[in-house]
Amino acid sequence: MDSKHFVPHHRFCGDEETGMTSVIPQGLQRKIVRFSLIAIIALGLVQMGSGQILLSQPVTQMFKVFRAYDLFPNIPMPDVNKNPLGGSSFAPAGPMTPINPLEGESDRLLNIIQGGNRSYSSGDILTIVGQVKAIYKGYTFSAKRVRINRVTQVFILQDNAELVGAGAKVRAQEIIIDFKNQTYQAFAGKADLKPALVGGQLLSDAYLKGQSAHGSNRESFVTFGDITTCDLQKPHYDIRARSIDIRYGTRIIFRHLTVDLLGKPLISLPFLSLPLDNRTYQNLPVFGENSVEGYYEKTNYGIPLKGGGTLLTREDYMTRLGAGLGATYLYQNLKGLHQYAGDIGFYAVTGSKTLDLNADDAIGLGFGKFQFNGTVQNDDYLVAPQSKLINTRGLLTIPDRYGASSVGLTYNRNSSSGFASTQQSLSLTETQNFGTKYGVNANATYNDSSSSYTNSSGNNSVDNKSLNLSFTASDNLKSATAVFNYQRTVPIGTIQNFYTGTQSTPELTLQSDSSKLFGQKFGINYPFQVKASIGQYGDPNSGGEITRDFFSFNLNKQLEDRGNHNSLAIQSQFTQGLYSDNTAQYTMGLGLQYHHPLGKDTAVDLSYNYLHPEGFSPLGIDASGKLNLATFGFSVRPLSDLLFGIQTGYDAIQIEQHQTPWQIVSLRTEYNVGKWFLLRSLATYDPFAKSWANVRFDASYKPGATYVGLSARYDAINHVWGNLNGFVQALKWGRSKIDLLASFNGFSGRIESEQLNLTYDLHCAEAVLQVVNNQTGFQNGLQLAFFIRLKALPFGSIFGAGTRGQPIGLGTGVGY
Repeated sequence: MDSKHFVPHHRFCGDEETGMTSVIPQGLQRKIVRFSLIAIIALGLVQMGSGQILLSQPVTQMFKVFRAYDLFPNIPMPDVNKNPLGGSSFAPAGPMTPINPLEGESDRLLNIIQGGNRSYSSGDILTIVGQVKAIYKGYTFSAKRVRINRVTQVFILQDNAELVGAGAKVRAQEIIIDFKNQTYQAFAGKADLKPALVGGQLLSDAYLKGQSAHGSNRESFVTFGDITTCDLQKPHYDIRARSIDIRYGTRIIFRHLTVDLLGKPLISLPFLSLPLDNRTYQNLPVFGENSVEGYYEKTNYGIPLKGGGTLLTREDYMTRLGAGLGATYLYQNLKGLHQYAGDIGFYAVTGSKTLDLNADDAIGLGFGKFQFNGTVQNDDYLVAPQSKLINTRGLLTIPDRYGASSVGLTYNRNSSSGFASTQQSLSLTETQNFGTKYGVNANATYNDSSSSYTNSSGNNSVDNKSLNLSFTASDNLKSATAVFNYQRTVPIGTIQNFYTGTQSTPELTLQSDSSKLFGQKFGINYPFQVKASIGQYGDPNSGGEITRDFFSFNLNKQLEDRGNHNSLAIQSQFTQGLYSDNTAQYTMGLGLQYHHPLGKDTAVDLSYNYLHPEGFSPLGIDASGKLNLATFGFSVRPLSDLLFGIQTGYDAIQIEQHQTPWQIVSLRTEYNVGKWFLLRSLATYDPFAKSWANVRFDASYKPGATYVGLSARYDAINHVWGNLNGFVQALKWGRSKIDLLASFNGFSGRIESEQLNLTYDLHCAEAVLQVVNNQTGFQNGLQLAFFIRLKALPFGSIFGAGTRGQPIGLGTGVGY
């Protein structure tokens, strides 16, 4: 048993309430007032009665159907007639991770810090009476009476029992712990649970209490319990339920629950499932407005089902698009030979043609495993309006003694008015490994790509079919590795402008390194790799067959002077190719990097890179450019808070082309005062244009919890301020917190993004108002959102992102 998986309790401590003062930028007030009225009206439409929100008729009927067909899960209960000292007396759902049995373990491994009289009721049972405090297997426990079966490793703690582990602190009238099977039972208990107990998904501690509890290291059950993440003596909210099922790292399931807010019952539901592993799942309703959906309300509701399944329902309403309805069925069976897990779902909008279908499944077939994932998006107003997207993939894997065989099938289609494209493939793969010496991989893939479109000249279509064949076999010899490789693409039918890439038909390679050839010690001092090959290749440029003899040698060596902290890295290469068309090419390369530190964040860095091919190669895979480049970098601190740096390069190849050999010159300045202020600049000079190219500035000011950032980029060639960005985070006013973000584009002369995130602290929860106005990109415009979020649950936000989901920020370095 692990103490982190346990029962319930409320933690008691005091807290002072403070007032709230809202700060809202001028110009947004009218929009926010209108939005707030819509949100209030939407909330008012919810029927209220006896302090409880009544379920809508469709949801109520759905519960009746589930109950009629016995689809709701049952809770496994311990066998009360079995001797608890005999071992685990119940079988919680889900697989457990057993620990190694320790039969015959002596009681000296039980570290008794404080204890009363000892007595043995039998040869295996140890009873300790009196105030007992002890440590066993990393857990500290105390009680007034302790009974221990040293063979089954079952501990019974009675009277003011307490168990403390890394994940939780548990207090109960009686606790039964089975250390061998990692299961437990508790009665009339309380617990403070750390985020680690649910796989780190909780963001703060949880406090539970219950009449009884039992579970394993994978799942726990609480009867007549309640849970909250509020640590006040009278919590702002808690969830009372007839039973609570905690599936660690996955979800929490409640049966016959009531949510209390400020001590008053707010809502009663027969079932509720809350994911713990999904940041995009909104546990509470969200209200908002944008240019596409209009004013909207979006909700999620999870319903647990039998067999470990869950039904996630989605009910939305948008004034411009109508109602949005969706459901996702999550299922799994991790027992027996035929295990499976996955999900299948849909989402449709009544006021548009939007219909999304999705499935992601993995099924154990006994002899193998089948995986399938697919999506169908028809006129999705968020992703691809007026288009139909189909993406499917199936993979059957059949393992055997030495490897596995697999069959894969993909089908992708994109169709819209006047255009359609389809890509489909069928692949067969065989992978076999015979010990650590021999290995074989073979693959055959049939590809079919077609497209059709309509323009002024009429209907046009293109259809390409091909067969890709590849075979690789390796033999790990004593001093080298031999590799046989065959790779070819065969066109099917007539294909215009068919390009295959370089093909190996076939190639035999012998490769080794200094450690294999001369021993480990020699390999450390002289780390080189050598490879020789002979093969026939299909050249895509000439269309002919070329035979190539090839040899390569690479050396990579790192030299360090630990006393002065200097370092020198050396990379060298030599390749030689001989070809059947009476051509030949060799290539020589050298890379040197020297680093000499001068102090904190300061150094002299020199590098030189040389690459020169001589001769001619008819194969594209051997094509190589020329390089003769030296770079120089220097950074110094004239003051402890001030850093200057310069970097440039000299390219000798440019002299041959009668160009300026000096590369772009970069000048860097950094002024850093402790951890609260940072000012940086980066200026670049372009010797080709003989002008300053651009100058970048950014500044970060962080006196405490509040952060202020500014960044700018000046285009010196066009004499335009290209970007001006500002960001204010965690500006507090009482219990309110404001985040502001703005981005200005000097080339277009307008503000591209304005964003506001206003948060009011409700202690264990937050009321959040978001105003996002993106003026560029897909579906741009003003968006408003309002929601209440529980601080302890995972959460995702649209604040700080653009219309493509890209982050909008300053990039002012680590810690800022």
